[in-house]
Amino acid sequence: MDAHVTVQLDRVVRHVGAGRDLAAAARSARRATEEDAARNALQEGAALTAARQQLEAEREQLRQTLQALTDGLEQLSRLRQEALQAAEEQLVGLAIQIAEKVLMQQIDAQRYQIDPIVRELLGQVPSRGRVVVRLNPADHAACGLAGGQGSGDGDGSVAFVADAGVARAACVVDCADGVIEFSAQSQLGAVAASLEGTE
Repeated sequence: MDAHVTVQLDRVVRHVGAGRDLAAAARSARRATEEDAARNALQEGAALTAARQQLEAEREQLRQTLQALTDGLEQLSRLRQEALQAAEEQLVGLAIQIAEKVLMQQIDAQRYQIDPIVRELLGQVPSRGRVVVRLNPADHAACGLAGGQGSGDGDGSVAFVADAGVARAACVVDCADGVIEFSAQSQLGAVAASLEGTE
């Protein structure tokens, strides 16, 4: 073989070897690129999973915070309503106490008339017959109707009796159908009960 052919052949073999080396290097580079891409994809997937988990955790925390705020607002509303109701009850109680003191002052100062009270109760007597009107001794002395003892409509009479057991500004009427009573305190108690019933 000629030297020239040998050199040429040698060159071809070198080129083929270099081509093989180049192909191997290309395959190796491609494998490395694919491995890097796979590694990057795994890292990106892990980062995405972590981000999703973080987002879910934040959503849950926001939900719990919102629930706590809602519960707090409901409790605050309940407490406000209870405070208003307690204040209203206290105001009603205070108003009743003030009214009672003013009423008692009026009674103690004898700033009332007993006759209209007696007339009102006599108007409530359901049947005629013997009627006894019991008054506090001071009211008995001041009652103009008591001066006409024994007045009646023909089928009965009205008797007025001084009774120390009856309070001032009060009247008790005994009749065949029972007892009819009036006292300023009982009227005030009825007003208080009515106010408490509307709360």
